[in-house]
Amino acid sequence: MKNVFLIEDDSIDVMVFQRALKKIEGYFKLKTFTNGEELIDYFEDYSEYPDILFIDLNTPRMNGIELLKKLIEYKEKYFFPVIVLSTSGEEEDIKAAYKYLANGYITKPISFDVFSENLSIMFKYWETVMLPAGSKND
Repeated sequence: MKNVFLIEDDSIDVMVFQRALKKIEGYFKLKTFTNGEELIDYFEDYSEYPDILFIDLNTPRMNGIELLKKLIEYKEKYFFPVIVLSTSGEEEDIKAAYKYLANGYITKPISFDVFSENLSIMFKYWETVMLPAGSKND
């Protein structure tokens, strides 16, 4: 089972993400948060970390770039890939995401089939690559 965390404040995008997960082989446990503050609060209260984290850049209270900056503290202890899902294809947003250690960047909206395929590729990739020693996923 893969623990998948999603930071997304749009309920339609959450439903699309859930539908796409159902199309992918494997068993996923999805936990959703509407903003970065909720995720940080969760990390402080629980010791469960995701196998992969997807974040929207444009969320209330703590946007995606602010969250990426904060996640650096957690990634020093636990490795989990962070993939940005954003409507922004702006070069400055993409550069900022990678500057603060995002492991991937996907723009939306795209067709459901393309989105599902992209998620499938993402999961296959992270199941295949070697991860750092001591990570939750090793």
